[in-house]
Amino acid sequence: GKNGHKHASSLPTKKLDQSNYTSWSYKMHQYLLGHDYWSYVEGPNEVAPETAHKDFPAWEQGVGKVLY
Repeated sequence: GKNGHKHASSLPTKKLDQSNYTSWSYKMHQYLLGHDYWSYVEGPNEVAPETAHKDFPAWEQGVGKVLY
């Protein structure tokens, strides 16, 4: 996988509930790492640049990929 991480190729399909948090969380973390989205959760893209900043449109697009 990218960055030396093994990663899931697809999102966890089982609905998150009280009994499967550990498994769901692991699979989601691997998915986000593997698709270079983890930086929006924890890292340099966690905080949005000012809306007038030249990097804002790219940041906004990346966040959209993580959320949807």
